[in-house]
Amino acid sequence: MRHDRYNSRPFSFRLWQRLQMFGIRSARIIFLVLVVISGLAVGVGWAAEPAQPLATAHLQLFVSGLVAPLDFQSARDGTGRFFIVEQGGTIRIVKGQKLLATPFLNISSIIVSGVTVHDAIRARAPDLLEPLYRGYHYHRLGEEGPGEEPATPYRTPVFANRNGQLSCRYQRSGIAAGQRERGVPLDERDLEALNLFDQVAAAPENRLAFFLERGDMIVINNYTVMHARTRFTNFPEPERQRRLVRMWFDSEDFRDVPREFNLFAENGIPKQEGRRATFDFKKLYRDDPAATGGVPDLKISDGDAARAR
Repeated sequence: MRHDRYNSRPFSFRLWQRLQMFGIRSARIIFLVLVVISGLAVGVGWAAEPAQPLATAHLQLFVSGLVAPLDFQSARDGTGRFFIVEQGGTIRIVKGQKLLATPFLNISSIIVSGVTVHDAIRARAPDLLEPLYRGYHYHRLGEEGPGEEPATPYRTPVFANRNGQLSCRYQRSGIAAGQRERGVPLDERDLEALNLFDQVAAAPENRLAFFLERGDMIVINNYTVMHARTRFTNFPEPERQRRLVRMWFDSEDFRDVPREFNLFAENGIPKQEGRRATFDFKKLYRDDPAATGGVPDLKISDGDAARAR
């Protein structure tokens, strides 16, 4: 039978293995200060000599109140602060071995099924599906190609059912801006339908929140799954900033959706070298809070995304 005292691996390695058993999964994240009291761990083979005593270690609590911590970094700004990344996407601040109540930022991603939202609306207020199937004008957010209007002259349905497949296309701010651009304000029934859509989509029981770590990739069907992320302020230092790269894969026969689902002449944003989206979302939310529904607040708690990981 194998005994630890005959294990030739370093004590630090075996201690790390023990920590893994208690849920500490990253060797980089150690919030417990290890204090070696006496001796060094020396691996001993099968010789007849008595084994050297193992090192004695005490674990000292550094900070508590964290939810699935992933990374630990110094702020490097002379304040003595430390940043701790939780699995849910929240970056917490530790100062003087005290966890501050206000997080540095929260960068969770959220996805929700369009079919789930549709069926919940059908169960609660089926009459509100009619304006959602009829659709709305969408603003092209300054990304329109040469000769295209700022907003779609046609209506893009929120829901469409073709050949037994339910598809969804929804962006509240694009709808509010598009209707405004076309001079067709949203009426009370439209607002009721859009508000219910937002309410159902944001409900914790309907959404999945998670934190995209470095190197992570998520592949979704953009006609059935809606996606969002919480607001955040990036680090000022270029080497610490986060970058999210999006790619759009399309196939002509991928899914039977209405032609109006395309907001541009082609499916996807037309390539225009040197141009960027120019739309002022802050002004839209400020000028038309009713149509936009206000600035989204997805209210992701510290543990929501960690539990979903």
